[in-house]
Amino acid sequence: MKDGFPFGSILLYEYKNNDVKKNKHRYSLIDVLQRFTTMIDFNENPDKYIEVDEFAEEIARIHGGLSPSGEAAVIRIAKDMILEIIIKDYNNSDEIGIFELANNIQKKLPVLEDPQKREYIAQIQTDAIKFFNNQLDIKNVLIPCIFFEGEESELADVFQRLNRGGKKLSKYQVFAAQWDMYDIKLNHGDYIDKILERVIERYEALNEQRGILIEDFDPNDMRETRTINLSELCYGLGHIIAEESTVFFDEISEDICNELGFQTMLIVFGIPTNKMPTLPDYYKYLKDTTKLEELLTKIIEIYRKVSNAFDRFFVLHMSSRRKKYETKSFTRLQILSFFASLWIVSYNVNFNDDRNEIVIKNIKNKKRETNKVLDNVIIYAIYDAIRSFWSGTGDRKLMDIYINKNNRYIHDLDKSTFKNELFNWNEEMTLKQSVNIQSDEKMILTCIYNHERDFYNKIKDNIDYEHIFARAKYRKHKNKGTISAGALGNIMLLDEGLNRGMKEKYLYDILDPNKVKEPGTIENDYITFSQYPEKVKLDKVETDIIQNNYLSLQKVIRERGEALIERLTEVLYNNKK
Repeated sequence: MKDGFPFGSILLYEYKNNDVKKNKHRYSLIDVLQRFTTMIDFNENPDKYIEVDEFAEEIARIHGGLSPSGEAAVIRIAKDMILEIIIKDYNNSDEIGIFELANNIQKKLPVLEDPQKREYIAQIQTDAIKFFNNQLDIKNVLIPCIFFEGEESELADVFQRLNRGGKKLSKYQVFAAQWDMYDIKLNHGDYIDKILERVIERYEALNEQRGILIEDFDPNDMRETRTINLSELCYGLGHIIAEESTVFFDEISEDICNELGFQTMLIVFGIPTNKMPTLPDYYKYLKDTTKLEELLTKIIEIYRKVSNAFDRFFVLHMSSRRKKYETKSFTRLQILSFFASLWIVSYNVNFNDDRNEIVIKNIKNKKRETNKVLDNVIIYAIYDAIRSFWSGTGDRKLMDIYINKNNRYIHDLDKSTFKNELFNWNEEMTLKQSVNIQSDEKMILTCIYNHERDFYNKIKDNIDYEHIFARAKYRKHKNKGTISAGALGNIMLLDEGLNRGMKEKYLYDILDPNKVKEPGTIENDYITFSQYPEKVKLDKVETDIIQNNYLSLQKVIRERGEALIERLTEVLYNNKK
């Protein structure tokens, strides 16, 4: 566009139900947002795209006799004034006189009052306005269009192939562009009302953030007509799920809402993830919004059960009564698998084609099977997180649960299998040079913390994760040997009051030694509940590292990690009903 370069093509899909006789055509416009917003910005803020250096340098040449610093100052003044006149002309705000630039400049640079120099500057003004008017006028820009003539279901793949070099839209955003014709007229209901509001808030945010006026969007009109489309329903559902699942999502993004909403609908209707384009086939069943409210209520009920189960194990209660969750180790597909597991033991969804109606029935032994899943899901969540089970082929593993009904969470995970897997992970982590505390370590410590809540509730300060072998010590020794300072065995939960006095010390150096030995004191409990290494072992570590020998340190870290895993295993398996 600028300097005559091509604007770039856009992808259009023409729907097959067009009325050719009435010359009515429906299109989906895909793969154009970035270019469209650039055009809007170019039109509204042309000064961001104007480079007037060449014209300003010509004025400095006319001035003559300038030092390098003087020349730079003249160019800076000239650039500002030339830009001001170009924008003034572009906006047609006032009539511009032929000597306007010359008059403005000579106020700051009297030497340019010379009549001949004023003529030169007037010509520069004319040339600059003409040059930039040609560049800034985008009304006649020709935009090449590509019309995709394949099946709707193939659009997502086509889009991704066209966009391998830049930031891709998610598959959910692609389908959202396709499904805008599937309108749902909403009645009233707790969740239906929330979904409508979340969709309205989404468009208001898009208007504000991107400066795009969304065609036919008026919040008051939308509240009056109460009509949304299929993709908006999925987005709104995902937003409510995220709101109900703060244990997993501390911030709610459009990607999160789309993935949760679309994938949940696939699970409920028993549609494989790779068959997502068929979701509109079920659209007719969603038009009965009395049944829709019932469906939404049951969906959120399941997500609440998942959230409540994880809240018990992965929350840190701060002194400000703020909750801090350590669930970053769990992927979105893994979280969806918890829902899928509970959904398939709770409900059967059938369809009455005569009435285009969803029929939701409770499954026999629902309560017993639900309790089995809830008994096992925390154990599996940790087990899968530390071995990265949900990375790579997560879609297929999720489908195995709700399509193939291989509901792994309903079966007990052998205790020794769980513990040995964590032992292997701990061994691997203690062989690595590290200092940063990762999400897996935080997840395990938080789980143990919630079993020892009576002790930690006695502590008034905020509690956070800290190193036993201090970070400052690690920095001094990291180039002399392998130190796994970020491994589980070197991390503990410590309150701010104690931590301020730690620096490079150990707890034994700052706690009253008599109270440390006295059962029932906070000092003694701190050593006991945190599985803190014995003083004699830490003394040996200090002696050895003077000689650049880190074997005893690594042994302390590995053995404490194993002790914490033993404790975690007992906590989880003794908690089963």
